Amino acid sequence: MTEKGGAAPRRNSLVCLAATGEHTVRILDAVVEPDIQIEVRQPGKIVFMREGSPIVVCGRGLLRVTEMRDDTTGKSVLPLKKLRIRFT
Repeated sequence: MTEKGGAAPRRNSLVCLAATGEHTVRILDAVVEPDIQIEVRQPGKIVFMREGSPIVVCGRGLLRVTEMRDDTTGKSVLPLKKLRIRFT
């Protein structure tokens, strides 16, 4: 998949903490995805899954989270067991 103009998706090496309601998770890696039109844009909401990874709405654009771990146990929480999650 490519972004506008044919460029390959950008990988971002990042570390951030997010709460899912059940866990505090550490997002260790994500890929910038092409934006889509979303009627009610809610940053942190998972809109769908791609390649087993959640696609998360941002203020502008989308991110595909490719590595995410439970902050307490260090265990991977991917693939997610449910889609109705919102990162805060």
